[in-house]
Amino acid sequence: MVISVEFLFAFLSTWGFGVITNVPKRTLVASGIVGAMAWIAYILATNFGANVIVSNLLPGIVVGLFANVESMIVKTPVNLIFVPAVISLVPGALFYKSMEQITLGLNRLGMQGLLKTLLIAISLGIGFIIGEVIFKLLKPRIRKLILFTIKNK
Repeated sequence: MVISVEFLFAFLSTWGFGVITNVPKRTLVASGIVGAMAWIAYILATNFGANVIVSNLLPGIVVGLFANVESMIVKTPVNLIFVPAVISLVPGALFYKSMEQITLGLNRLGMQGLLKTLLIAISLGIGFIIGEVIFKLLKPRIRKLILFTIKNK
């Protein structure tokens, strides 16, 4: 039950960010699904006790892989799916809080937050790269699967 609620709200937040950033309407559902899948990967990794690196690496892989798959299905550039899907994973609030702490003179606490922000950003970036590489390796099989399902409709 909790996972389905998390999926729904992750889908809606990704979809909403896509609307705000004016991506084409035909990509909203695809980006919402990818964003929700990435958020579920983050929640599951965190619940199973993964550290901050692994819990952000896995959703990065999910976005890197499935944004490419969805872009093949929707026939659109991958960035139109990728950007809204990743927004719920970006550590913006943590970065803001860290900068606030530094301006208030809490330098050690602020630097710890900035380091954590950097770790999250690097983990997401490496995850995207790993997802892209996996997609490039599986692309011929995925293309055949998509063509097969379209042909048999």
